[in-house]
Amino acid sequence: MKDKTPYMKTLSKYILIWMLFWGKTVLAGTGYATIHGNLPFAKDGDIVSLEVNKYGIGAFYPNFQQHLECKVKNQSFYFKVKSGKFPLFFYFHCTAWDANQAIRGYYFIEEDDNVRIDDIRVTGYLHFSGKGAKKLNVLYKISEINNFYSSTLPPAKVGEITKYLQSRDSCASNQLNYLNSNKNLLTQNAYNLIKAYIVSQIVGKAGDLNHDFFQHDSIGAVTVLNNYRDNLLHQFYSPLFLMNEQFHYSPALRASIIAKYKLDSCIAVNRPFDVKKCYLYLKNNFKADLRERLVTEMIYDRKDKGVDLSDEISDALGYFKKKDFVFILKKLRAVRLMGGLANNFSLPDTNGVLKHLSDFKGKVVLIDFWYTGCGNCAELYPYLHKVETTFKESPVTFISISVDKSRDTWTKSINRGLYTSNEVVNLYTGGSGNSHPLLVKYQINLYPTLLLIDSDGKLIGNAPDPRLDNGDKLTKLIIKFLK
Repeated sequence: MKDKTPYMKTLSKYILIWMLFWGKTVLAGTGYATIHGNLPFAKDGDIVSLEVNKYGIGAFYPNFQQHLECKVKNQSFYFKVKSGKFPLFFYFHCTAWDANQAIRGYYFIEEDDNVRIDDIRVTGYLHFSGKGAKKLNVLYKISEINNFYSSTLPPAKVGEITKYLQSRDSCASNQLNYLNSNKNLLTQNAYNLIKAYIVSQIVGKAGDLNHDFFQHDSIGAVTVLNNYRDNLLHQFYSPLFLMNEQFHYSPALRASIIAKYKLDSCIAVNRPFDVKKCYLYLKNNFKADLRERLVTEMIYDRKDKGVDLSDEISDALGYFKKKDFVFILKKLRAVRLMGGLANNFSLPDTNGVLKHLSDFKGKVVLIDFWYTGCGNCAELYPYLHKVETTFKESPVTFISISVDKSRDTWTKSINRGLYTSNEVVNLYTGGSGNSHPLLVKYQINLYPTLLLIDSDGKLIGNAPDPRLDNGDKLTKLIIKFLK
């Protein structure tokens, strides 16, 4: 057989290149997913809301969450969501629905999905159709199995613990059986994520127990737990099983692992939660992306608790690889830990006069973030006031920043003296609440939060909570930076 002509060789080369390019393009995906549907009961102008987050709705870091809205037109809605090689957990609601008809929980979409949501009030149950819908219908059925077993309430006494745990395991077994019987309908990634959700219920089931058991009958409750033959837990709660690369996206699995640690290492043995011990447990007992998620979220959750996280953040950054989690810890270190330049805010006082952090240069500054109605903020104030009195004649300024939505509410709270007093510098975020740039900068979403700043305008970091020791550590820390 004769060799191919130069023309044929060239043509074959171009065809091969085209095939490779086209194959790569198809495999690459569009980078988007769509959610749409028809709402017969909705009127034109009704608002449809969609929130998506690859780490779960309301997950620890707001930068990963997208909030989208559209108006109903001709009883229809349509969303095109930017996605990628990761799941997007979503929350969906229409103003025409009751609040309890919102789609929430652990539903998720994937790249290139084209999902149609049917109106719940038409079908009588939650139903999805279109590309990517099969996993959502499987999730709905699994949630229905959970609802069936939820009739077995958490036990009221120690003697009922075993029955409750057996019920939760029966629920998980039925869910796993249903999932496995429908595995052929799912992508491998979707199967893994749904399995992670079920396993989270196995891992965290004891976390629903009344904590009073461990205060009034610790020996009895712990004995029951230790004697319980937890076959499902032993089967799935292993380092090898948890190595699955999809599991770190699961918000349910993350929450259950932390809850189990708190129960086993703190509540059941009547010990306070210790950040350093929890950090070492997570670091030494988990691997890869799941370990990084667990460590990151544990640290992020404690950032407003008056705990020094410097050592844990520095150590974690030494072995972290996933960009999302490296970004979060570096950002947290820059804006909340010692040495960073504090934000030179501009906020009005009760007279409307703008105050800046730079106005207090040369003084140690303690900032207290609070809002009216915050029980912990009211509980903190007497202890904080004691510290304020200690430094009344020292170059220390106490600044109280309210995130109240209403100025009138703020000023009334000052005069009532439950959260602050007229003796400190009272400032207001103008009704913008958590969305104010100062709060976004410092990533503040829990109250009260205390920040300590040195006389050069640099962060000292999270101030120790004076409720824990009557203000001793906070007082000593301020004295240290006065020298």
